[in-house]
Amino acid sequence: MSPRVLRGRIAASWVAATGAGTAASFALAILVLAGAFIAVAVPRASLGYRTQVVQRILQTAPSQQTAVLGDANVSGLNQGYLSAGDLARAGRTLAGGLTHDGLPLAPAASQWSGMAINAGTVAGTSGPSVRHLGPPQLEILYRSGLSSNATLVTGSLPTRVQGHGSAAAFQVAVTAATAAALGLHAGSRLTAAGHVLVVSGIIRPRGAASSFWTVDPVAPVPRLTGAETNATPYLSSAVFAGAAELPELENQLGGRQLQALWSFPLDLSRVSADRAAGLLRTARGVSYLPAAGNVGAGLSAAAGADALLTVSLSSGLVSVLQSFVTTDAAVQRALSLMFVSLAVIGAVVVLLGARLVTEHRRGEFALMRARGASLAQVSAVAARGGAAAALPAALLGAGAAVLLTPGPASWLSAWLAAGVIGTALAGPPLLAAWQHRARRAAAPAALTPAARRRMSAARRWVADGALVCAAVAGLVILRDQGLPPPGGVDLFTSLAPVLAAIPVALLVVRTYPLVLRRLARLAGRRRGVVMVVGLARGSSAARAGTLPAFALILAFAVVAFAAMARGAVARANVVASWQAAGADAVVTAPPTGPGLTPAAQRLIMGVPGVQHATAISVTTGTLAQGVSLPVAIVEPRQYAALTAGTPGPRFPAAALARPGGGAAPASTAPASTAPASTAPASTGSASTVPAGTVPVLVSAAGRAILSQGSELEVAGRELRLHLAGGLAGLAGVPAGS
Repeated sequence: MSPRVLRGRIAASWVAATGAGTAASFALAILVLAGAFIAVAVPRASLGYRTQVVQRILQTAPSQQTAVLGDANVSGLNQGYLSAGDLARAGRTLAGGLTHDGLPLAPAASQWSGMAINAGTVAGTSGPSVRHLGPPQLEILYRSGLSSNATLVTGSLPTRVQGHGSAAAFQVAVTAATAAALGLHAGSRLTAAGHVLVVSGIIRPRGAASSFWTVDPVAPVPRLTGAETNATPYLSSAVFAGAAELPELENQLGGRQLQALWSFPLDLSRVSADRAAGLLRTARGVSYLPAAGNVGAGLSAAAGADALLTVSLSSGLVSVLQSFVTTDAAVQRALSLMFVSLAVIGAVVVLLGARLVTEHRRGEFALMRARGASLAQVSAVAARGGAAAALPAALLGAGAAVLLTPGPASWLSAWLAAGVIGTALAGPPLLAAWQHRARRAAAPAALTPAARRRMSAARRWVADGALVCAAVAGLVILRDQGLPPPGGVDLFTSLAPVLAAIPVALLVVRTYPLVLRRLARLAGRRRGVVMVVGLARGSSAARAGTLPAFALILAFAVVAFAAMARGAVARANVVASWQAAGADAVVTAPPTGPGLTPAAQRLIMGVPGVQHATAISVTTGTLAQGVSLPVAIVEPRQYAALTAGTPGPRFPAAALARPGGGAAPASTAPASTAPASTAPASTGSASTVPAGTVPVLVSAAGRAILSQGSELEVAGRELRLHLAGGLAGLAGVPAGS
């Protein structure tokens, strides 16, 4: 078959499927393609960016925070013991419970169980730093999987106990860092808790960032302890024992503190931003895992303990994800409003394309009705033509969006794309059925033209009223209940921009035909027919332009909402910065030294973007009663220029004017402030300042301890104060002081 014949058959099949309106069907296909692409790509791109953020947070978090840790105090088991097998079986039970609870556990090879025994002071070390420090303290650790998490440097891993009872000697392994710090080598003998520990081998950590080495900070390298206190500092270190030695260690050191440990690293590589909130809720609930109680009972039975052992589970994910989930929820709630509104506009535009297809096939459908076709048959033909144009375009648009936005799947994009595609598929048959049902209903002669107009107007009023009530109800629900919790989207409340635009759109759509008819009557009184004909045709076509006008108003409403949201966020950022710092930026000089020299101030003023800057000296003043309070010394005019036009309170520079005119010099115009006050700043008059006093602005907290004529010692000078006004806040002064 030649290419020409093939193209002809494809064109004939397209015309047969879509009807006579080939151009209109092509336009519908283009609109569906664009709508499906935007509905899928925009939420997926947003989810991809947010997922990159949460993945970066999880990847940089310490391994002990991205694992579920279990521990149980097993001290004093009444001559009983827990073997390595008991700990491993308990770990498998806990892992099964965590998996059932929905936590994504890493492979079992990365999980481990263990025991930590506090052996106290150790003797037999000879490191270079031992002479200058106190006696080292030692922990004896058992960890399953030691051979796979460590590389043997010299010697052998601990395997057995030499001797029994009080004469038992235990084999231990130490890391190279511990051996260097304590002066150990293979064959060294240590004494701890009255027992001999023989170093059988030196190991080097493998995967030092894993929870195997980070859960206990002294496991890989000794740690200097007590340096921050007046006590003699000492080294805390650890040695590793073998599984065969664990029962004897527990029997001989049962009076010491024994702690059973389990670690379950999490596989967080597939956690998306949408799943972060659910993962946080699950991590918060691990401490209530029913399996923990069963494990405690099993361990008690295995060890022959009189009391029930308690297994505690915890996860550092709570602290890692809390900040992200809170911030992401606030951002996603605002974005969901835009996503859903854009999808609605896309659906309305696609509906315009479906209407165009229906209009182009009006004659074909009218002929079918004249030949006796039912509305169901007309709708089926319209649906087949719309599907032939919409489905390939929808698949192409959605596929392109998925390819261009790699990352996790977004259920919101699936919902929005389904809405756009559903509109494209349902639009042609519904519009065709509505057109021809309406034309047939208008045929009976029992209704006069006036009655038909009244019925049509009544239907419009009912439909408009229902739309307005739905819009008001949605906005009321949004106002009372707010947006859904993190990780969820309420499509109804997310339509807030569209709901707010519906009454305006209805008002415009119903009003502008009346305005056009009125203008046509006024234009009829003038000479010439151009304006009259134009307005008359516009008035007659107003009904046909209802849907385009509605779509245009919705688009303007969404754009205005986005601009309003952006402006609100920008204003909130500025206000928050002034509330937190008292300025857009505060540069603090060290308490000792020359402070902000004139050269440093010129450098600050030269930074791009700096418009105003002023120096504030914050010191401490002392009242006669011995009460101290912060004092800020400012240059009034400069600080007033800095705060002009900002969210901060207006600075009353005139209140600091000295008798005789002019503002007080910066060195003699203290302002005792407490920025926590929200009282408006008051102004004073320079003519009322008594001679020999210094005008000051006082915070609400300062007014409780200051009065007119109070004497304040500042920088070695006795100042008699005149309370010239109040001040709500000042940069550089602690809030609430």
